[in-house]
Formats: sequence, C-alpha cells, structure tokens
Amino acid sequence: MTGTMNARNQRLCVICGPLLMVVFTIAFWFVAGMIPPPPPGTPAKDLVAFYSENATRIRVGLVIAMLGAGLAMPFPVAILLQLRRIKGAESFGYVQLIGGLFNTPLFVLPWFAMAAATYRPFNPVPEVTQALSDLGWLCLVGFGAPAIFQTIAIGLAVF
Repeated sequence: MTGTMNARNQRLCVICGPLLMVVFTIAFWFVAGMIPPPPPGTPAKDLVAFYSENATRIRVGLVIAMLGAGLAMPFPVAILLQLRRIKGAESFGYVQLIGGLFNTPLFVLPWFAMAAATYRPFNPVPEVTQALSDLGWLCLVGFGAPAIFQTIAIGLAVF
C-alpha cells in the first residue's frame, strides 16, 4: 500500500508541472491580457492608460497566476524522488530541487510589481507606473537562472 500511495502522490506532483502552465496561460494571457507584453518604447502615458483601463482584469489575472505559482513546488519534488533512484545522482537531484523551489518566488515577485502598477494607475507621475511595469517584465524574463540550473542538474544526473 505504501508503494502505491507513494506512486500516486508522485503522479500528483508531476501533474502540477503541466497544470502550472495551464493556469499561467489562462491567468496571465487570457484573464490579465498581459501577453503580448508592451513594447519597450511604449510611452509612459500609454502604459498608464493600459493599466488604468484594464486594472480589474489585470489584478484578477495576476492573483490567479500568483496562487497558481504554488503548483511549481511539487513538480521538482517528484523529479528529486526519481533522480534519487539513480546511483550517484542524488546530489544533482537536490540541486534541481533547490532550483525548482526558487521558481515560485521568482514567478510571483514580478507579478507583485505589475499588480502595484494597477493600484495607482492615475499617478501624477506616469513614470512610476512605467517603472513598475518595466521592473515586473524585466524580472519575469530575467530570472531564468534557477530553471537553467535545474535543467542542467537533471541532464547531468541522467547522463
């Protein structure tokens, strides 16, 4: 019974990875309307207009995405349990686990900045909204290192 429960629990953890992508796509793209991102040269007044006209939908989409980001935690646990079965690869399993667990806060932090841009969209200084938007997008795109190291650790363990 324990082996069956463990296998069932691991399957649930594995399902969380694809489910994360589904929740992210629905929340960030369709609900929040954040895909495609604003071009880098978008004037501050245009960003203020975007965030103010779509404030509610952006907030709802980002909250759903933030809650869904928790699905990023079980997936590397399942990978760790499988990599521990490979003799001599246990350390790579823990490296990928740490990288995988860093993904959750690194997903959520940029969304906080984007959500903050919706709370005062009519700020008398539109550059504040622009800076929050830029910060969110740069962080979201730039925080790839943990995922890269996670993937490298998995590859090294397999080889």
